[in-house]
Amino acid sequence: MKTSGTTYDLRLFPKNDRVRFNDSVINGKGSMPAWGNKLTVEEVNNIYEYVIH
Repeated sequence: MKTSGTTYDLRLFPKNDRVRFNDSVINGKGSMPAWGNKLTVEEVNNIYEYVIH
């Protein structure tokens, strides 16, 4: 699903920047809320793998 451009699009992350991806998901970025209190590190890593593939 493509966003309307008003939210943070995780699909745009470079495939070799897992640290920044994780930081953005855990702490939030722009209009995307932080998910660190709802997702485990393993879940964030799984999302990264899904998004980049």
